[in-house]
Amino acid sequence: MINKSIFKLIIAATLMTTVVACSSDDDNDNTPGNGTGGSVDETGALPVILDRMGRPGVNTALIATDDDKDAYNLAGDPAQWAGSFTVAITERAAAIDSLDTVEGNALASPSALADLLVDDRLRIDTSVPECNNYLALELSVGGCGGRTLERDVIDDTLQQLVVADTPVSDLADNDSSFQSEWPFLGVAN
Repeated sequence: MINKSIFKLIIAATLMTTVVACSSDDDNDNTPGNGTGGSVDETGALPVILDRMGRPGVNTALIATDDDKDAYNLAGDPAQWAGSFTVAITERAAAIDSLDTVEGNALASPSALADLLVDDRLRIDTSVPECNNYLALELSVGGCGGRTLERDVIDDTLQQLVVADTPVSDLADNDSSFQSEWPFLGVAN
């Protein structure tokens, strides 16, 4: 079995490589997906850019190319998401599952995880006050299905993809403090 510290470093290095590779822009064309955040195009209009972030890290880790990430983010019809992206997410989920050198110890099979994660919308049951279980509504494990601001959802997502019964970290802690009342956000860094 691989040492947990080494495992965490491998995960962090892999994710950082993915993030850096996904944010490159060397063509200066100001199109969606190039990291400009919606620069004005040649007509002077801002492009419509959507970034589904129900579960942060899903698009970054599970969609391979910038073009596919853009297509995923801009796909407006949830009924078409599974048909368009499940195969690609399954392939990446299988690769991520093997990061700990043991395949098959993720929360579920790569195809089952892809089926669950392709619909990257945060589902919340507002009648339930507790929000402590990741994917609570989807897995029927109790809880609101949402997440608190303190929750490290990148770590939660990684844990489900790599090894379900052992905490996994991207080595980036949440260093913000949050208010206890609406809007809950902390002081800007």
